[in-house]
Amino acid sequence: MTTTPTPGITGSSNTHARLSPSDSKRWTSCLASIAFQEANSHRVRKDDGSAYADFGTEAHEWAAKVLLNQITHDEVPDEFREIVDPYVDHCLATVPEGASYEVEVQVPLFFQTEQYGTCDFAVITENRIVIRDLKAGAGVLVTSDSNSQLAIYAYSLVKLYEDLFVFGPDTIIDIHAFQPRHREGADQPHWEITLADLATFCQEIEYKAIQARTGAERVRAKIGSPGRDVSPEEILEAAPGLVFHAEEGDGGSCRWCRCKSWCPKRLSAALEDLDTPRMSAEDMLAAMPDLSKAETKLPVEERVSLTKERLGLSIVTDDYLVTLLRRSKAIKKFLDDVETYLEERLLDGEEIPGTVLVMGREGNRAWANEEAADVFLRNQGLKQEERFDFKLKSPTAIEKILADKLKTVKRTATRFNELVTRSPAKKVIALADDDRPVVSSAIASMPTVEDDEPEFS
Repeated sequence: MTTTPTPGITGSSNTHARLSPSDSKRWTSCLASIAFQEANSHRVRKDDGSAYADFGTEAHEWAAKVLLNQITHDEVPDEFREIVDPYVDHCLATVPEGASYEVEVQVPLFFQTEQYGTCDFAVITENRIVIRDLKAGAGVLVTSDSNSQLAIYAYSLVKLYEDLFVFGPDTIIDIHAFQPRHREGADQPHWEITLADLATFCQEIEYKAIQARTGAERVRAKIGSPGRDVSPEEILEAAPGLVFHAEEGDGGSCRWCRCKSWCPKRLSAALEDLDTPRMSAEDMLAAMPDLSKAETKLPVEERVSLTKERLGLSIVTDDYLVTLLRRSKAIKKFLDDVETYLEERLLDGEEIPGTVLVMGREGNRAWANEEAADVFLRNQGLKQEERFDFKLKSPTAIEKILADKLKTVKRTATRFNELVTRSPAKKVIALADDDRPVVSSAIASMPTVEDDEPEFS
C-alpha cells in the first residue's frame, strides 16, 4: 500500500534564505538584484510555485523516505519511479562499507550561519565527502562543474562537521547533480575538487554574499520599500558597490530573477548596440509597424524594406542586421516574460490600461470518453484499422526501456543503432563566434568557371 510522503521532509518544502544557494547564480553575478527586488517588492509577483516545482518537491520527498528506510522502492508511485529508483541506487553506491550517510541535512550557510540550506544526500569521511543533489527536471540541464549552489552545500557541510572530522586540504569533495530525466543527464561528469580548492572557490562566493547583503541593507536604510517603482540608478546611488549584470540563457542571472519582466537593465542589455542614426532602440521598438496579413506573405526582402521605410530609416546596413540577429533571442525572451507578467496580473483581476483579456482559440478536439467513442464507432461499422492509429515508439523512448540491455549486450546495441536513422543537419545561419564548424554554401562549393571554358548548351 502506498503512503503519502510527510510534507516538509525535504529542503524543497522549506522557505528559501535571502541569499539562497539555489539562487546563487543570480546574486553572485548580479549583486544588485537582491536590493532591487526588495525595493520593488510591490511589483514582484507572488511565487505560487508551478506543477513542475510541485513534481520536483514530491520526487524529493519520496526519494528521502526510501533512503531513510521509511518505505521501500515498491511503495513509490509509478510516476516517480524513473527518478527515485536510479537516484537512490546511485546514492547508496557511493557509501563505503561501514560508513553512514546523511539525507536532507540542514546546514548553516558558511557565509551567513543564521540561514540554512538543505543538502539532499551526503557521505562524510575524513578523506572524501560525497554530495548529491537530485534534479527532477527534464528541460534545463544542470551541470555539476563549478556549480555554486552545490559548492555552498559542500563547504557549509565541511564547516558544520569540522569539529567531528579531521579534514585536510587534500580531502576530496565529490559533487554531482543527478538528473535522470534529462537526455544528457547521465553523461554529465562529477565535479571532484580538493578541499583547499573548494575553500578558494567559496571565498569568492562569500565575498559576493557580503557585497549583496551589505548593499541590500544600505538600500533598505536609505530607500526602504516605498511602494513605488525604484530605478536601478537609485539602487546604485544608495549602494555604489553594487552592480547589475543582465545575462540570458538557462544558466544566466536573469533566468530565475523575479524582476526579469520589468528590469530596465535587462532591456538595455537586450537592446545594446541597436541604436540607429535616426532613433534609439527603445523608440524603434515602440514605432515598429504591424504589417497587414497580405504583407506578411511577401518575400522577406520586401518585408524588411517595408519595415525600414515605415520606420523612416534611410540605411539598415548588414552590420546592423547582424547586431539585431545577435540580440534577437534576448529581445524575444524579454518580450515573452513581459507578456506572461502582464497576463498573470490581468488574470488576478488587475486593470492595466491598454490591455484586456479575451478568449483565445479553443483547444483541439478530443474524445471525452475514448472507450465509449470506440464502442460507438464500432457500432457504425468501422474496422479496428479505421478506428486506431498504430505507431511504433520512437528510438528515444525505446532506448530508455532497453537502457540496461543496450549497455551490456553489444549485439543488441549494434542492431539498435543500425535500425535508427535521422534526417541530416541543414545549413543554418549562426554568429561568427559560434563553436560549430563552419561550412560553405552550395554556391561557394561550385567549381569556378573560367572565361575560356565553354558554356553549357
